[in-house]
Amino acid sequence: TPSSAGNRKTWTWSSWVKRSKLSQTQGVFTGNDLEFYLSGSNILGAQDDGGSVYLSSAVLRDTSAFYHLVIKFDAANTSVNVYLNGVDIDLPTKNISNNDYSVNNTVSHYIGSRNNNIDKFYGYMAEINFIDGYKTGSTVATHDDFGELKNGLWIPKAYTGNYGTNGFHLTFSNASDL
Repeated sequence: TPSSAGNRKTWTWSSWVKRSKLSQTQGVFTGNDLEFYLSGSNILGAQDDGGSVYLSSAVLRDTSAFYHLVIKFDAANTSVNVYLNGVDIDLPTKNISNNDYSVNNTVSHYIGSRNNNIDKFYGYMAEINFIDGYKTGSTVATHDDFGELKNGLWIPKAYTGNYGTNGFHLTFSNASDL
């Protein structure tokens, strides 16, 4: 839970996810007003605080592969972009003037579940980054800040921008293993 409201209107979330269970609703990332999840049909979806549901056509059903998921919210352009392995997918957007999508607030956030800690994620998450605001100046972090195409494969790369007031990087490393 952030200790201050932070930027609230511009943010980017990135993670590599590998599923171990299919055909069950599983939360990926939830903030104040917006939930991202995998539906029981293995489709990536979002739900806002008003109950509106937005489903993409992206199906994540390969339990042997890591997927790179990036969610970029930019209030200045009233847009939510979702990238899967470097490709902008067709998750619908909406007008955000009513403060929807302001995930960076002083309320609980969830990684690997939905609001109220339901619909747990089954699988692995790695290299989680949350950018609160802009990576530099007025530039919003996007998919190519966390991954790149090499020899036809989308692979991770280290993020080098700012994290902002409530931003973070979860490495999931254990200092005793180093």
